[in-house]
Amino acid sequence: MSITIFSFIAAVLWCNIYIIIITLIRKINNFIIYFSYFPIMLLIFACIFRMICPVDCPYAMVLDSKIILPAIYRPFTMPLLTFSKGIHIHLLGIISIIWIVRSVYLLLRYASQSFRFYKVNSITSATQNIQLISCINEIKKEKGLDIEVKIIQSSAIVIPMVTGFFKPTIYLPSLSFSDSELKLILQHELTHYLHKDSWIKMFMCLIVCIFWWNPFVHILKRDLNHILEIRCDLSLVIQMNEEERIKYLKIILRIAEAFRRTTCPLIPADDATGLLEANKQTKLEQRFYLVLRYEKRKRRHVVLSTLLGGLVALSIIASYMFIIQPSYSIEQYRKENASTITLENPKLMINENSTYALYSNSNIE
Repeated sequence: MSITIFSFIAAVLWCNIYIIIITLIRKINNFIIYFSYFPIMLLIFACIFRMICPVDCPYAMVLDSKIILPAIYRPFTMPLLTFSKGIHIHLLGIISIIWIVRSVYLLLRYASQSFRFYKVNSITSATQNIQLISCINEIKKEKGLDIEVKIIQSSAIVIPMVTGFFKPTIYLPSLSFSDSELKLILQHELTHYLHKDSWIKMFMCLIVCIFWWNPFVHILKRDLNHILEIRCDLSLVIQMNEEERIKYLKIILRIAEAFRRTTCPLIPADDATGLLEANKQTKLEQRFYLVLRYEKRKRRHVVLSTLLGGLVALSIIASYMFIIQPSYSIEQYRKENASTITLENPKLMINENSTYALYSNSNIE
C-alpha cells in the first residue's frame, strides 16, 4: 500500500461525506433516542480513520477521469519555474509547503497554550472546601474509584470542566450549590474523565491543526464536542427519574445564565470538557430534550444499532475499493507537447490502460 495524491483526494472526499452525514443525523433527536449515540460515535471514528489512513489499496478499482480530473490536476502540476538540474516549482508544491508550515505553527501554538494552562494548574492549590471534598469522596466510594481528584474552585471559572489525561482536575465556579447539586456536577465531570474524553478532544485538536484547510474538519470538531456532552448526559440520566432529570437540567440552566453574565471567563485548554458549550442555545435545547425523553434501549434497538455499525464498517471497506485517477490520451498529449519534449526534459504519462509511457523526443520507452 502507498499514499498518492489521488488516494489522498479520495480520503478527503469520503471524510467530508461522513461529516455531512454526522451533522445531519446529530440534529435528529428521535434518531439519538432510538439508536443512542453509538452510531454517531462510530461514524466519527470512521471519518477520522479514513482521514489518517489515505492509502492506495492495491486491489482498488481504478476509475478513469478523462475530462474533469485532468483539467483540475494539470494546472497544479504545470511548472511555474524551472531551475538547473531539472528542478521545477509548481503550484502543488507551493500549496504543500504552505500546508506544512501552517500545520507546524498550529501544532506549536496548541502545545504552547496547553503547556501554559497545565502549568497554571500545577501551581494552583486544590480547594479545601469540606463540602466539595466530602462529595467527591462519596462519588469515588460509590463508583469504587481509587484515583486522586484535584478540585479547583475560583471566581474566574464559570463553567464546570475537567482536564487531565492520567489524573483529573475538576474546575468549579464560586457558586453555592447544595450537596445533591454538587454531586451531579462532579459526577458529570468525572464521567467525562472516565470516558477518556480529554484524549478524544486532544486527538481531534491535532487533526484540526493538520487538516486546518478543510472547513468540514472544523464542523466535525464542534459536533464531536456536542456528542461527547450528549454521551455524558445520557450515561448519567439513564437511571434517573423525571424529578431527578429536571433537577439536573436546572443546574445546567443556572450555569448557562451565570456564563452569560460573565465578562472575562477563564479560557480552558482545548482538550478540557465542560458542563456546557458556551452560547450554543440550539445544542443546549437538544440536550434538554434528550435528557427528558431518553430511556434505556430495548434489545431490538441494540440489534439495529449493531446493524448500523456493520454498515458503517462496510462503508469504510468500500471506500478503499475505488479510486479516481486522471486518464490522458497518448495522441492528444503527443500533439500538445511534442515540440517541448527533449532529452533533458522527459515526461512520464499514464496510458488509458493504467500503464506508464516515458516520452523523450517523441520516442516511447
